[in-house]
Amino acid sequence: MNIRPAQISDATAIAEVHVASWQTAYRGILPDKMLDNLSVETRAKNWRAWLDESRGQTIVVEVEGQVVGFVMFGRTRDKDVDLNAVGEIYAIYLHPDVWRQGYGRSLVNAVKSALQRDGFSELLLWVLAENESAIHFYKKVGFHADGATKVEFEPDGTELFERRYRQPITFTV
Repeated sequence: MNIRPAQISDATAIAEVHVASWQTAYRGILPDKMLDNLSVETRAKNWRAWLDESRGQTIVVEVEGQVVGFVMFGRTRDKDVDLNAVGEIYAIYLHPDVWRQGYGRSLVNAVKSALQRDGFSELLLWVLAENESAIHFYKKVGFHADGATKVEFEPDGTELFERRYRQPITFTV
């Protein structure tokens, strides 16, 4: 396993992970039509732009030279918390073939290390309210629901009901 900063050349591999993860994790939560229409090509284009713009920090995890997961993170976007102390995981996904092998925990710990170096003391993320598998994982690595909720909208109008989870930046082994 190798964890390293993402490069623009990783955009297609990140997009493949992103699409495969969404199509597996969100099946039964989001509309099938939406999931079936996800495009690696479109996601790769988006990822090239995001990585070029340096939108937050993005780290990938590789196994045998192949990107199998990623996390994008940075300063929180939430206005109701201390913007100077709280970091946020904007997106974290692993390819379904490598779920439950410890790579997600490794990515979360890499985020916590990076944010701690930058002076942050707390970490938060948003998760789909119906995504029980992800919620189980987040609780296992130390996140706790703080009661905040929101509704986001996908371009096709799909509503995403989300809950916020937080934790102090400490390390879980």
